[in-house]
Amino acid sequence: MKRQSQRMRCLPVFSAFLAVCLGGCAFIPTPVLLINKPHAVEKQESKGIRVCLIVKDERPAAMQKINMCGLMRNMYMIPTSIAFLAHPEPLERIVAYHLRENFEHLGFTVVAAYPAPPGQLSGEKRTAGTLSDICAGMKERFCQQESGAKEKGKAGKILASTELAVSPWGPEVDVSGADFVIEVKIRKFFSDCNYLGVFAWSSVNIAVCKADSPKRTVLFGRKLKGFGYGTGITPLEAYGIPINVAYWFVMRGIEKTVASEAFQEAVSVAISGRAREEP
Repeated sequence: MKRQSQRMRCLPVFSAFLAVCLGGCAFIPTPVLLINKPHAVEKQESKGIRVCLIVKDERPAAMQKINMCGLMRNMYMIPTSIAFLAHPEPLERIVAYHLRENFEHLGFTVVAAYPAPPGQLSGEKRTAGTLSDICAGMKERFCQQESGAKEKGKAGKILASTELAVSPWGPEVDVSGADFVIEVKIRKFFSDCNYLGVFAWSSVNIAVCKADSPKRTVLFGRKLKGFGYGTGITPLEAYGIPINVAYWFVMRGIEKTVASEAFQEAVSVAISGRAREEP
């Protein structure tokens, strides 16, 4: 009888906890805005060199669908929520936007960028909603990607049957107006918030490629990494800083790489080869 009364007293508490979890109130996603840090290299005059910028996000598809950039854990190291990019644009468009600005700062003319960067990044944080809202958004994006993949597959079959030459960058990318191609692949962009603090990591591969080659010909390549760490009174106060620090490490690394002698030599080779082939 005593045990039964104890169970009856615990039942309302357990029911309330279950209702909170199922209602999504315990799952509070944390929005983060990415900001481009001031330039590490002085502004340079226009070189008259045309660039095609291609940014590819190679992180897991599940992370891309919800713009996820980290996990939040409790004191038992159990994931309780996520961090996501508060911009309405996906990560690859944000990177393309900031890199276009950086390359123009260094005197290059960006004639094309893929994916097309927005005209201006929004400074307002979007909200992801509850767990059920996120799942619904993931389902919608998954259906859109599946339909897009099917259309690309059909186009590929048509091109193969007619034996037409296909660009190594894909049918939707036009590099004809560029002197060379800069390809940036996002390999890692993640963070982990726990009782020890907030840890953030980023990693990209940058390559200089010929614009007129039927194959992907790399003249220069480098891997860049970034790391950020921070603590605060609450995770919400500290979360955005380490993520941006990891992002700044990579962006500054790209800017310094583009200003390096090795990069300039690769660009000269690409331009000279293109000049020899042009009538």
